[in-house]
Amino acid sequence: MPWEIPFVKKKDQISYHRHFRALFLLQIATAGVFLGRAYQHFFWDPPYRAFLWDESLLREWIEINTSLTWHEYVTNPTINHMIQNGIWVLGILFFICGLVALFIRRIPKAYGRILWVGTLGLVILSICYMKEYFYHLGQFFEFTLQFSAPVFLYLIHYEETKFKDAEPWIRGAIALTFLCHGLYALGYYPTPGAWVQMVMNGLGLNEGAATVFLRVVGWIDVLVAFGLFFKSRYLPGFLWYAVFWGLLTALARVWANFHFEFFFDSLHQSVYELVYRIPHFLVPLAVLMYSGFRLRGLSFQKIKTVGSGSTAPAGTLMPPNPESLKKTYFQDRETLLEKRRKLGI
Repeated sequence: MPWEIPFVKKKDQISYHRHFRALFLLQIATAGVFLGRAYQHFFWDPPYRAFLWDESLLREWIEINTSLTWHEYVTNPTINHMIQNGIWVLGILFFICGLVALFIRRIPKAYGRILWVGTLGLVILSICYMKEYFYHLGQFFEFTLQFSAPVFLYLIHYEETKFKDAEPWIRGAIALTFLCHGLYALGYYPTPGAWVQMVMNGLGLNEGAATVFLRVVGWIDVLVAFGLFFKSRYLPGFLWYAVFWGLLTALARVWANFHFEFFFDSLHQSVYELVYRIPHFLVPLAVLMYSGFRLRGLSFQKIKTVGSGSTAPAGTLMPPNPESLKKTYFQDRETLLEKRRKLGI
């Protein structure tokens, strides 16, 4: 990858550490989305009934294939009980997938395949949310990071896919999530009233100021989303924004809806929303962790000399030359060893 930092020595060991640190963050992100969704299914009402009780979609099928009229179907307590049991079963599935993600290094591949079933459940849930929001595609793709995190974890851990090979696809998932979030904030899709209320509660703004704030953030989200699709010197900044804003929007679910006098009820109603949004900031952080953007002084450089006897076109972004790094940063062996010690190598 053009943004991997070519160390003069022990490059493989450094890449190895980055790979597993990034994989650990991806592991926690995947566990978070599954456990958060499991809690939602156990205690709250996911939007499956938006599909199962849609008269325009199912009335004809119900009345042809069953002995029930549509009114009898939607008011039948037995059917409602079956739907609720199905929601509980999905909650158990998500809970098991969360445990598999947490302990994936001890789980054989045969059992790890349950992550694919969990991913299918997350995709179906996203489709139901899209249905509830008038079939807005943005609503579906806003969950891209959530239903793609288990896929990346499975491929990297079990299929031994290199993180650097999956990294462009991971950036694409981050970009889609932030792009769709930005479209809602901008008003391309109707901005959810809950967002405006969260900004008002969290920042103490009136409705007009909160709307303006969301519009500004929406433009930034769109800019960052497009920036994530390309490899440039600004890519670390875009990723750090994704980490920062992804964390803030997750915490906002708790902060804006927390009432100290109803301490436990407030946590019960909002913490699970924070938990299943963990991928929104940990996945970008995993990309940063692997790519080495956290290291000071090592970044893209415009250089002409790539190696002995080879020249890059003017203005081409290339990784720093190992010999140049050796002369510039590691003047002697003591300095090199000190830098490695600080990196924990």
